[in-house]
Amino acid sequence: MAAYILATILIGVILVSMSSLRIATNAINQERVQSTEKELSKIRNQTQIEIFFSIFKNNYFIALNFLPPIAGPVFFVLVMYSTSEIFAARSIELSNNTISPYLISLLYVFTLMFSPAALFFGFLEFLGYAIALSQSFYLIGSAIRSIKERQITILTNELKFTVYTALIIALVLLLAAYLESLLV
Repeated sequence: MAAYILATILIGVILVSMSSLRIATNAINQERVQSTEKELSKIRNQTQIEIFFSIFKNNYFIALNFLPPIAGPVFFVLVMYSTSEIFAARSIELSNNTISPYLISLLYVFTLMFSPAALFFGFLEFLGYAIALSQSFYLIGSAIRSIKERQITILTNELKFTVYTALIIALVLLLAAYLESLLV
């Protein structure tokens, strides 16, 4: 469990780092950010249960795409890159040229993760992602061991465990979506 918690924190650090890099290089597509903001405003106009399911559906789809070996970690990088654009844009917007947007980015991400006011939904969301990404790496390792030891059962056992992992991810993300929907 400690490895998953460390991986969760690492995801937060990656997101802050990518957001800071986007701020430094001014690599922010404002049209994309505005499009995302429009999508979020549509979600805010839904009923509480619709908000909950919209959040869960989106987050679970993302997490499931982190599971496939090789493709999962690549998708993770793409998702973090895309998400960092939103965080960078919000950080610049919130800074109002008075506070460093880098500091805002750091506070923004870690407040969502560790603040009781945010109900820790960010931590749970990143935990779900960390579990999925970790399982992808376990599958890669199992495939290599299966080939090396010429025992397909190593990989098949890990694939069976992946089904349970997907269920655990669903439970974690259900809780995260519920808590996040309370704040929208």
